Amino acid sequence: MIDPTKNVLDLVDAESRYRDKLRDADAKYTDDMRNADKQRRNDLSEQRDKLEERMERQRERYEERITRMQTDEVKANSDLLSKQLDRMLTTFGDRLAELERFRYEVGGRSSGISSVWVVVVGAIGALAAIVGVINIAINISTA
Repeated sequence: MIDPTKNVLDLVDAESRYRDKLRDADAKYTDDMRNADKQRRNDLSEQRDKLEERMERQRERYEERITRMQTDEVKANSDLLSKQLDRMLTTFGDRLAELERFRYEVGGRSSGISSVWVVVVGAIGALAAIVGVINIAINISTA
């Protein structure tokens, strides 16, 4: 057996220390890359959460705006129908008053009253139908 010289032993020892440093450097590099990847995933997750929050706030504002627009539209339609109904009722009232007066003057009180009742019942039925249509329109638009 040949006894290695001091020089060979020093070279083997230096190579061993060099490998140890390489292993340590590789382990540090792997840890650093793992930590950087973890940080990148955390940053992406935070950005995604912030984006989802902004989108949720935008959706809420959009829904509020749509609701406000629908409410305004229903109110405008309701006001329009109310005005039309008022005009119709005024017209019916005036015509009914004229008819009552005419029937009372021409045909006597008993025959005029029975005709007036037919007109009154007809007008009430028409009014009920109009109110029902308005109510349905309001319910549909608010649904």
